[in-house]
Amino acid sequence: ICCICHDILEDPVIVKGCEHSFCRACIHPWVEQNGTCPNDRSPVAQRDLDAAPRMVRDFLRELSVRCPE
Repeated sequence: ICCICHDILEDPVIVKGCEHSFCRACIHPWVEQNGTCPNDRSPVAQRDLDAAPRMVRDFLRELSVRCPE
């Protein structure tokens, strides 16, 4: 669950340092405005964001197949 939009992660991104995960569309504006991780408030720049590991993306894809909206 994304702590910004409070929904299932969509196009998940992780913060490299703390490894917290967010929706790509949620975290980019947050970092631009706040410059921190929403979970632990550690400093974050756009370059610190990376695609979530394949295992996470596969799990979310499987979840969406099993539990369609």
